[in-house]
Order: sequence, then structure tokens, then C-alpha cells
Amino acid sequence: MATMEKLKKLVVKDSPHFKTQDLTALMGNKKGCYRLKNGTLYSGDWLDDMRHGYGKVLNLDGSFYEGFFKQDQYYGIGRLIYHDGDYYEGEFESNLFNGFGVYSSTFYYEGEWYNGEKQGQGKEIWPNGITYQGQFKRGSKEGQGKMIFNDNSYYEGEFLRDTFNNKGTFFWNDSKKYVGEWRDGVKEGQGSMIWPTGQEYKGEFLQDEFEGQGQMTYPDGKVFIGYWRSSRQNGDGEIYKNGQLYKKGIWNMGTLIKEIKK
Repeated sequence: MATMEKLKKLVVKDSPHFKTQDLTALMGNKKGCYRLKNGTLYSGDWLDDMRHGYGKVLNLDGSFYEGFFKQDQYYGIGRLIYHDGDYYEGEFESNLFNGFGVYSSTFYYEGEWYNGEKQGQGKEIWPNGITYQGQFKRGSKEGQGKMIFNDNSYYEGEFLRDTFNNKGTFFWNDSKKYVGEWRDGVKEGQGSMIWPTGQEYKGEFLQDEFEGQGQMTYPDGKVFIGYWRSSRQNGDGEIYKNGQLYKKGIWNMGTLIKEIKK
């Protein structure tokens, strides 16, 4: 556990994210070890019969707090360790995580907090190698961010409810990429899929598939403009070659079923 001197250094030197605070103003006028009425054990500073200043407390639920108090509440820099080994280290206000702090559980989070929830800028790291860096709101990924997967593919753009939403770009590790609209983690709306071969689809997406009107440009320069369903040509369409109309017809799930003479 950190000593008082270490915490002082943490406040004023070691962590530039933390606000410098007047430690002397938080010092109580007496010290001691006490068992509180609710059964918790406290050792530290007191002021006006309240925990105030630096102290340590062992709670009935097995959690342990070491840090600063103000008028009987966690306030300022502290560390809270839960009975299962999870911990938070950072800034507190009114017993809640507020300001900058680190939380370690089945995942690791480093960033800003507001009233006990992740809010503002932060970074999340998971044991499977997935990382997220960006904005949080009310405990969820929301706003601009970047998520990197363990195969080095990544998404960069807007998040809502912890997943891809609105506009963003996904880069695969084989250099393929999608630029466009998302809904709840799937490609939906207007977008472009670009392959490293030069092939490119521009148009409508639904549930990760080409769906609706779209244009596919192939590596040989041919261009299909028309309708798609489940990522296959379906309905009216035209093929252009060297900028000239080459073929016009009706397709059914990728197969030309009727050619219309030019």
C-alpha cells in the first residue's frame, strides 16, 4: 500500500492528470484507530468527529480504502481494493470515482470518471488483446474512438452504446477497408468497401451486406451499376466497360436472367 508520503508525491508530482490539492487543509486535528458504529475499522485523521485527512478503512464487505477523506467521505487521491482483488486508484469525490483514475478488473481502464462512471477520455484494455481509446459517456463508449483488435484490424469513428454507430472506418489486416455508416456494430446505410486489388463497392448496406442501389468497380475496370441483395446483383443493372455501356439487364441473386438490348 502507498504511504502518506507516496500519496503526497502522487498528488503533486508523479501523476500530472491529478489536480494538486492542499494536503494540509485535509489534515485532521487528531489521529487514531477506531471501530465505527457500523463495524468498519478506521485508522487515520479525524476532525469534528469525522474522518478527515489521511486514513485507512476496512469495510464490512471486505473492501479496503487508503487515501484521503473529507467530512467522512472518500475525497481526493485514494485507492479502493475490493474483496475479489479488483481495485481503483485515483481521484474521489463524495465516495465516488471522480476525476482521473485507474480501474483494474477483468479489464483495465485508465481515464476520466464522473460520479462513479467512466466519462470523458479514457483507454480500456481487455485480456483478449482488444483495446479502445476514446470518449465515454455514462459508463459506455460514446463519441469518437478507436478500437484495435488482436489481429491488428481496427475501427476508427463514432461509438454509441459501446459499439460502432453512425460514421466510421474499419480497416482489416489484409488492407481491405470500409468507410461509411454503421448501426449497432454492423454496416448499414451508405458506405464504400475497398479491396487492396482496387475493387470497390459504393452504395447501400444492410446488416453488413450490399443491399439496395450500388456501384461495383472491378480490378479490370468494368463497372456494375444497379441493385443488390445479400451482396449479389439482384434486379435492374448495367455493366460499363471503358466508360461505355457494355451490357444491360435483369439479375437474380448474382445471375443475369434477362439481357436488355442496347
